[in-house]
Amino acid sequence: MSMNKLFILALLLSVFATTLLIKTKLQGCVNYTRGHGYTWKFGDPMGDTLMFSRCEKDNGKGQCEKYGLIVYPKCKAGYKPFGCCVCKCA
Repeated sequence: MSMNKLFILALLLSVFATTLLIKTKLQGCVNYTRGHGYTWKFGDPMGDTLMFSRCEKDNGKGQCEKYGLIVYPKCKAGYKPFGCCVCKCA
């Protein structure tokens, strides 16, 4: 699968997660989205170094993780990732 198709797939999953799952209640907790993540940008060197740098600049050192080809902020304490972009109660 090409990089463009993977990016589009990740974007569609993010939109799905944002619109359908963010307000779902599970065990008294409200799921939330991690956003669209930090993607590779034209002009970046190959690899994920600058994606992590941008994410950690916004969220703090060690507070980011990679899912597929995109870097996302880690879920808050008491939550775990559900797919790429949603955090749900652990």
